[in-house]
Amino acid sequence: MGADPAMDSGPQEDIVEIAFRIAGGRIPTDHAWALRTAVVKILPWMENEVAAGIHPIRAAASGNGWESPEDAPGQWLILSRRSSLKLRIPAHRVSEAMALCGRRLELETSELDIGEARVRPLEACPTLFARHLLDEDTANPKANEISADADGEESFVARFRASIAAFTDRSPRLICGLRGRIKTPTGTLATRSLLIADLGKDASIAIRKHGFEQNTLLGCGLFIPHKSIDPIPNSSEER
Repeated sequence: MGADPAMDSGPQEDIVEIAFRIAGGRIPTDHAWALRTAVVKILPWMENEVAAGIHPIRAAASGNGWESPEDAPGQWLILSRRSSLKLRIPAHRVSEAMALCGRRLELETSELDIGEARVRPLEACPTLFARHLLDEDTANPKANEISADADGEESFVARFRASIAAFTDRSPRLICGLRGRIKTPTGTLATRSLLIADLGKDASIAIRKHGFEQNTLLGCGLFIPHKSIDPIPNSSEER
């Protein structure tokens, strides 16, 4: 296999992840818009920062162990001591992002208290996972259903395989996962999850830094390290 091309000659630390401790009882599963609104109110520069992103909060599901529930109406995330709010930001914005510490965010009828933060460089991992990538097949009547059916999966995977080719000359495995949705004031965004396996170090870092989406403040196109492809349920694999 060929080597992955270097996508950026600068240090990998120019984009970092900052994780804030959080406390609260529960938040809606579909909290992307409310979280974006609350964070940007305190950190307004994030709206114009191309590299900035807000990761979906992951937590225990109500009555379902440690798997977060899907983004269905009326579902809640039960926060635990391990829950955190993670942002992807340029390193030079870290001191400004600390303004979130000690603040209380209002997410619809829920409140989220923000604690201390930890800054980490982006970690390279051969397997990456994104909870939300925009599904262009929104004209499909099933596009807003949360399912793992094959409708549109082939075109979805093909679209992102072409995008990944800009970061590597390898042929990583792609696994298309569940559908999701993100409600916004102007409508509902249909999404799918995606796992990318067998990446080289440079490609892994580049994908985590650049992503594939423009809706990163809603959590779209943000990849995180994933230890194994086995735990992804109801997914279809394309080699």
